[in-house]
Amino acid sequence: MPTDPTQIAPERNRYFYGLMMDAERFSRDQAYFNGKRQLLNRFVTGAGVVSGLGLTLDSATNLLTLQPGLAIDGAGREILVPAAVPIDLTNVTDNQGTPTGAVPAGSTVLLSLAYAERYPERVSGMILVSVTSTRRLELDWLYRGAGRFFPEAWARFRDYVGAADYRLPTDTEPPIEDLLMAYSRLMENPDPDIRARAATEWLAWEDAVISQESNGQPGQYSNRPDAAKLAFVRICAHYFANDGFLEDGVLIRDAGKLAGIPGVLIHGRSDLSGGVITAWELAHAWPGAELIVIEDSGHTGSATMQEAMPAAADRLFAEITERTAIG
Repeated sequence: MPTDPTQIAPERNRYFYGLMMDAERFSRDQAYFNGKRQLLNRFVTGAGVVSGLGLTLDSATNLLTLQPGLAIDGAGREILVPAAVPIDLTNVTDNQGTPTGAVPAGSTVLLSLAYAERYPERVSGMILVSVTSTRRLELDWLYRGAGRFFPEAWARFRDYVGAADYRLPTDTEPPIEDLLMAYSRLMENPDPDIRARAATEWLAWEDAVISQESNGQPGQYSNRPDAAKLAFVRICAHYFANDGFLEDGVLIRDAGKLAGIPGVLIHGRSDLSGGVITAWELAHAWPGAELIVIEDSGHTGSATMQEAMPAAADRLFAEITERTAIG
């Protein structure tokens, strides 16, 4: 997206006596004024919530309610929510809000597993890529153990939040959640500069972990748009500091609940962010699940992984369709 306002200046109607104002010219007129306003929104106001849009959760009914409010998106467009919107968290929908029983390929593994194990009757099938279950050992590896390979980068990640108690990547104490919570608190700071600096340090560590992969280009995490970087770190720090708000190991322990749901697990052999072991354990605990290990791939994928995903989706769709036709 261009960042120079002169590259995206709205085109103005040229009026003269006798000009026929048809639908196209009226639309162009509105586009001009909308474009000017959105340009100001982008470069003066910036993206984010202007007012309202709070979220409340009724745990008894699993209803999440979005409160009325106003926001501005990255293109400068206003998003107005005039009335409260209830969202049923038990009802999987597609990108258009249409209910569907299938969890889409590449969706967040943690949420997909947790949802499917809680409501297996609502799920037709799943494709999970780069499998994680947010166990303590997985988090400890990603944010401490992997420092065995990148001790300098890990020390910088640790030192930014003053976590002097975390001496070496080979240690197992103190619990890694306390270090992650320090970042989570910074990401909730009202000062945008503090949040931005904390996100930069977190993403520098994420970049280090994938740096040896064939697709791990320098700055792959850090080069994202500012809003995307802040959202990524804020979500990760909040959930990982709280162990995903899950009992340790529950997603693999309860994978037997997925019996009868076809699933394909795709994981890169060289994924330093999380080893194949989690995908392997899940495949053994999930009756009928298929595990595909991509030998030339890490966490960032490869051409082989890109080919494997649509092929797996085709097989899964055929299986689901056949079961639906029979049953």
